[in-house]
Amino acid sequence: MRDILPRILREHPEVRFEIEKILRETALPRDEAESRFEKLLKEIRDIREETRRIWKYLQEREDRWEEKLEAQNRAWEKRFQEQQKAWERKFQEEQKAWERKFQEEQKAWERKFQEEQKAWEKRFQEQQKLWEKKFEEEQRAWRQQLEEYNRRWDERFKEFWNRVERTLGGLGARWGLQSEEAFRAGMQKVLQSLTNYRVSRYLAYDEKGEVFGHPDQVELDVVIRNGEVWVIEIKSSVSKADLYAFERKVRFYEKREGRRVDRKIIVSPMVDPRALPLLPTLGIEVVPDAADLGEIKE
Repeated sequence: MRDILPRILREHPEVRFEIEKILRETALPRDEAESRFEKLLKEIRDIREETRRIWKYLQEREDRWEEKLEAQNRAWEKRFQEQQKAWERKFQEEQKAWERKFQEEQKAWERKFQEEQKAWEKRFQEQQKLWEKKFEEEQRAWRQQLEEYNRRWDERFKEFWNRVERTLGGLGARWGLQSEEAFRAGMQKVLQSLTNYRVSRYLAYDEKGEVFGHPDQVELDVVIRNGEVWVIEIKSSVSKADLYAFERKVRFYEKREGRRVDRKIIVSPMVDPRALPLLPTLGIEVVPDAADLGEIKE
């Protein structure tokens, strides 16, 4: 072919002219090619800039969390030191009072030592037991208060850190750093731990394709609270398409189970701004964390 084609072009000029015509008609003009290339470079630069802003925002947010945690630690340490000083002052005051009372009684014992030696020893022993018992009770109460304070602090810190991890998990799933399944599994554990709620996993097969346009499995979390039916879906991020799909799932559940859904809730830390106007229209609520369901208003 490499030998035949040049010979054909030399012997048949009309073939060469026809090929040049086809190339002129199909080739992209240089100005348009350069414009498309510049546009592509601009889009790449915009994507890189957006990614840099997001990571900067996450870093600043993490720094604020660390500053807040350090401030809470300092406040707790200061409060503990003040409480310890108060305990020491109270113990010293009680010790001085005990010494004064003992000295007064000792003088009376010395005056009546010969007549009341046995009675004095008995009274002293009884009083000593009362002091020891009172001191032990106060020490026990102080230890219980300190342990309760530490327990509450540990619970608050654990809940705070769990929220941080779940929020970062949602962002990680959004940007491909964590799988959607891992994020859903973490939120499922929080949902199952809520008290005063009856949580169940709803699974049904949509034979007619009412939800997805083809037969498929429909999965939802159903919460019963005070006789109300709440349908919940957990996603790392929410788009307009996700809202419409969730609405179809709710209608499928109502039709299949013959029950009216009182509240439609999506648990997600990230919602596409273009999807926000649809929330009141579809009657859907969004909470960033499953733990927030325990504080949701009736």
